[in-house]
Amino acid sequence: MADNDTNTETAPAAPAPAKSGGKGKFLLLLVLLLAAAAGGGAGYKFFVLDPAALASGAVEPPKPDPVYVELRPAFVVNLADIEVLRFVQAEIDLMSRDPDVALLIEQHMPAIRHQLVLTLSMQNFADLLAPGGKDALLEAIRARINTLLAEFSEQEEAIEEVYFSAFVMQ
Repeated sequence: MADNDTNTETAPAAPAPAKSGGKGKFLLLLVLLLAAAAGGGAGYKFFVLDPAALASGAVEPPKPDPVYVELRPAFVVNLADIEVLRFVQAEIDLMSRDPDVALLIEQHMPAIRHQLVLTLSMQNFADLLAPGGKDALLEAIRARINTLLAEFSEQEEAIEEVYFSAFVMQ
């Protein structure tokens, strides 16, 4: 019988197809994350920790939280109207971003209340009813209090805002 030589040798196996960039994608992602972290750290150092960057105006630091002072009891004064007896009742709140200003206000409360009584009693009913009348009064109050506080301290613009929490005219 004839020997059937069958080729039992198998052809060398073809190399396994490479994974579609798994290692490469991981390395790329790792490099991008490291670059982002380095950039973020440099930005933090430059904008937050570097006083020269702040001084140059490159970034504005966050504003401190507001501090509110309620002026109670409410003010009740006669208005400047001559023809008819009119009055105003107002609850006034002051806002500053400096906690020391609240102490300054408390210390000089009698002088502040006096100035507010004078300011409120100079108002006319019709002026306060006009558009922008109450806003003009708020600005006058703010300016008057800031002027007064500047006399007692080095604070030029101690009060940032003035609010009416109640306002009644009759």
